Amino acid sequence: MDTLSKLSHDHDPEVAMGAIFALGMIGCGTNNSRIAQLLRQLATYYYKEPHNLFMVRVAQGLLHMGKGTISLKPVHSQGLVRLLHPLAESRLLTTTPSFDF
Repeated sequence: MDTLSKLSHDHDPEVAMGAIFALGMIGCGTNNSRIAQLLRQLATYYYKEPHNLFMVRVAQGLLHMGKGTISLKPVHSQGLVRLLHPLAESRLLTTTPSFDF
């Protein structure tokens, strides 16, 4: 998380947006207060750059997904067997944006 925090202030916009999105993905559905504070600071830092600000808002949405009751975890267990749920896996893939601006 510390490395992503440093990369989120990079001069290359694609690197910064990738790091911001990764912050949202590592904390998705957890309401992690440290990541939330970092994303609030990034929102004030990028208030003049619409693409980066949009990515900060996406990451904030992922972080606070369902106010902590929903997760994108594609693995569930039935008894002792852990299965990969295909619908949850497809949800995970649809949240991955393309960075072509």
